[in-house]
Amino acid sequence: MNLRSALARIDGAFAARIRRGITVAGITLRAADSDRTAFTQLLTMLNEAERMGMLPEQTAIADRDGQPHTLPTDHVRALLVQYGGIYQALWLQKVGLENAVKSAADDTARAAIEIQF
Repeated sequence: MNLRSALARIDGAFAARIRRGITVAGITLRAADSDRTAFTQLLTMLNEAERMGMLPEQTAIADRDGQPHTLPTDHVRALLVQYGGIYQALWLQKVGLENAVKSAADDTARAAIEIQF
C-alpha cells in the first residue's frame, strides 16, 4: 500500500469514527468540527457565567440525535471536559498512525499497520 493510500485510509477511518460521535456518561454527542466549536463556546460561556456569579443550576445539551438533556451545570461541564479528552485521545491516535505509516519501510510494512479507531 502506497503512502497516499495509507494516509487516505487513516483519514477515512478517523472520519467514520467521528461520525459515530463521542459517548460520555451514557450520552453520545456529535463530534464534527462545528459541534466541537459549539461545545467549546458553551463551556466558555459557563465559565464566564460562573465568574460573574450567574452560573445556572441546570444546562441543556443536545445529544447526537438532537434530543436535549437538561443536567446540573457541573455535570455538563465535567461531561464537556471528558468529551474533549476523548477527542484529543482519538486525534493523538490518528497522528500516531500517520507517523507510523510515514515511517514504514515499504508498502508491505504500511499495509500491515492496523488502522482502527
